[in-house]
Amino acid sequence: MIILGISYLSSRNTSACIIKNGSLVAFSEEERFNRIKHAPNIFPLKAIEFCLNTANITLADVDKIAIGQDGNIQDNNSNRMTELVSSLLSEDSVEKLMWYPHHNCHAISSIIPSKFETTNYMTSDGFGDSNAGIYGYFDGETLNNLGVIQSDQSLGGFYAWATWFLGFKPNSHEGKTMGLACYGEVDTTLLPELSITNTDHVGLIECDSNAYKEYFCSKMNSTIKLNIDKNILSTDSVNLASTIQSLFEKYISSYLDSLMSNGKSNNLCLAGGSFLNCTSNGKISKRTDIDKLFIQPASNDSGCTLGAAILCHKEMTATWPDIDFDTAYWGSEFDDLYVEDYLIKHDINYQIVSPSEHLANLINEDMVVGYFQGKSEVGPRALCHRSILANPTKKENLDRVNTIKNREFWRPLAPVMTEEDFHDIVESKHLSPFMLMACEVKEEWRSILPATTHIDNSCRPQSINKSQNPIIHAALMKFKELTGVPVFMNTSFNVASEPLVDSPKDAINTFYNSGLDALIINKFCILK
Repeated sequence: MIILGISYLSSRNTSACIIKNGSLVAFSEEERFNRIKHAPNIFPLKAIEFCLNTANITLADVDKIAIGQDGNIQDNNSNRMTELVSSLLSEDSVEKLMWYPHHNCHAISSIIPSKFETTNYMTSDGFGDSNAGIYGYFDGETLNNLGVIQSDQSLGGFYAWATWFLGFKPNSHEGKTMGLACYGEVDTTLLPELSITNTDHVGLIECDSNAYKEYFCSKMNSTIKLNIDKNILSTDSVNLASTIQSLFEKYISSYLDSLMSNGKSNNLCLAGGSFLNCTSNGKISKRTDIDKLFIQPASNDSGCTLGAAILCHKEMTATWPDIDFDTAYWGSEFDDLYVEDYLIKHDINYQIVSPSEHLANLINEDMVVGYFQGKSEVGPRALCHRSILANPTKKENLDRVNTIKNREFWRPLAPVMTEEDFHDIVESKHLSPFMLMACEVKEEWRSILPATTHIDNSCRPQSINKSQNPIIHAALMKFKELTGVPVFMNTSFNVASEPLVDSPKDAINTFYNSGLDALIINKFCILK
């Protein structure tokens, strides 16, 4: 049974995946191929071609095409989607279409990869189908929805409007709001709480996202907005961001209080764009009523593609597929022959190196390194297959790397660290393989890691072990031998407004058009 999952046309992050005989064989986002950030509302034709090529099949071999959208909701996008499948794929493909509710897709995209036998689950985003999230209990066979987050209680919508008011791009730059929040303090005179009491669930407080939208729109000519526009680090700016973040966390906590009190499970699976908020996720990870936690690394709309394919496989075979999500490495890969041929054809000087040892030495020499290895990551976080890596022990490297990437100087950068050393460096009961949780840096490490410790003493770590990424793990161990520090600074291999690099061509173009010092692709090192 071969299932092709594809994004619905109105998705903000479009993608494709293939599940072949119960195993995930390919999963990537359209933006990596067409080089348009997020590739919103774009049919994922290039991602589909990649998946078919990776699976070594043709479209004719596909049994079903799964879409993460409720088939009972027919709109202009539904009709256009069917037309595009017919014209860009084939007329026969229309007969293979299977439709699945958006938030069920989010939920199952986290549940099945988690490997939890039973679990509570919650999804939250801006909008999908006719609502903004669901929460419930998975008993091993069935999604048992206990509640729906209505569109006018949208947590993603609230955060998007707040991001817009702060002068950032909504549905794209929410991470800037999150990072800014750490500089301020909660001030309800800047933003009053606009909540709704849920009459169906005692004690559940929900976000009145429509009221927040009206509030932000009404303040566009206010002194507060003027102060924000003059200086993003003004007291009004940072305190408003802090208040936004605090309210966002309050609403999520209220849902989880209700959900975890059902007594069904102490496990929790999360998906949807709201759960790319690392600060909030860090608070969730500290909850004492959660034993095991899994957050889908492709929590944005791209994850619905995977969820739709999983649900389709279950419907067609009566069994859940065996999805191994120990890593997020499901995208493009280029062998040494391809890379060396490309370098020779373009007259680029290179040397052949041992990647792990050479990388550790370059970083010890305080070089900022573009690093490209293996299959690209799925999701928005760079997880050391398409990363920029640097020395975290030098405070000036934060400004240096932000300048290279054309990022705001006040935004934090993340550390990647060995799993063995993770709990010695940060306060966390859960590991963080997908860089989705903010953790407090232990006091003795704050002065050692100034480039990756944020103003509130937090960081957004990636934990890594030998099986997940043997080259980076070995490089970290080598760097530890040299410096006593098993940590690199890690950020995405791209510059502002561009997707993660995906191909050697992308990596080399970014290398030569930025302030990077070195580039390692597979076993090849290029210096300027």
